Amino acid sequence: MARGLHPTFLLLCLLLLSLALGCSALAGFGAPAGNRGQTKGKGKGKGKGKGRAAGPAAPKTAGFAKSAVVHAPPAPVAPVPASPPPPPPPALRPTSADVGAIVDSIDDDQDVFWQLIPHILATEFPPEKLTRVGALIEFSQGRRPVDPIDQADSLRPYQDLHAYMPGIPASPWRDPSDFAFARELEENFPVIKAEFEALLGADGADFQHVTEMNYESGWKTLVLCYNSQKRPGFPYHLCPVTTRILDTVPIAGRIAGFNRQLPNSGIPLHTDGNNMWLTLQMGISLPKGEERPWIRVGPESRSWEEGKCLVYDTTYEHETFNPSPSEERVVLHVDFWNYHDMTPVELAAMQRVYELRERFLEAEGVANVAAKRLG
Repeated sequence: MARGLHPTFLLLCLLLLSLALGCSALAGFGAPAGNRGQTKGKGKGKGKGKGRAAGPAAPKTAGFAKSAVVHAPPAPVAPVPASPPPPPPPALRPTSADVGAIVDSIDDDQDVFWQLIPHILATEFPPEKLTRVGALIEFSQGRRPVDPIDQADSLRPYQDLHAYMPGIPASPWRDPSDFAFARELEENFPVIKAEFEALLGADGADFQHVTEMNYESGWKTLVLCYNSQKRPGFPYHLCPVTTRILDTVPIAGRIAGFNRQLPNSGIPLHTDGNNMWLTLQMGISLPKGEERPWIRVGPESRSWEEGKCLVYDTTYEHETFNPSPSEERVVLHVDFWNYHDMTPVELAAMQRVYELRERFLEAEGVANVAAKRLG
């Protein structure tokens, strides 16, 4: 049970529930019930949690927690794909009394977000189809370990997993033919390459460092989608075919864009730690010398080909290198949800979780500022 929630923390819970559940969570919620409204004295900000996963913080992370630190791109506009789940039937919408009971059940010494999420998802999705989503929530709360089958590969350090759904097959390399958009990208390669060239130097189309490791590794990205969002002011009219194809893809909470790797540079060995996401790369412009740029994922290294896609799992150790002394390597890079091994309901539920995590972190920041001003 909640033990004397700080008022700012209480407001944070109510705000998220009200936004997520589509109900008047604040209506009729004036009188204290149970332990609501009692100040703890410490007045500490809540919601950061002590569990394994902090959630998909916007470009600060590549998943629910750690990964690479991402630096300040333009603010997001519209999700890709842009189709929020329909609201639940009125009979399923909780009343303000229900919301009060939910808040009363919160343990404010644990991660608040992951305690609220099951209540929210239960109003929007059939619970019997969310078994693996429930296991992910338990993992994120620190109450479930990684399954033994996913601990067996030393090239896939399970300790680095910070967003984990059990039962998803693990393999360093995936068959691009399993993903229809990969075939469509390859079929439209000449147009996509021409669109990339049209973007070079255009207003609003700039290459940028998107992760901390990029600064020393010679890697920059012309970002098309950032944290599953389109960029405001970006000249999408110069790349209509690329944009149309990406609009059909469940873009994950990292990036989609054109990656440039400078001569004689590479990305150091690392893992990304979210087993629900995969990465596709298609060669756009490659050095012509005998030494070809390469990427190693797990035990195997491969080289890009212009107009051909590679799909891989970044929970495995991976690194890249461009050995050319004078030519850069450019690939189209797409981080996307592994819709091949997730059900449509699981995918929609996890996209909803990520959307709500964004709202929660924004509300938490406002609440923390308010706590400092009022404290």
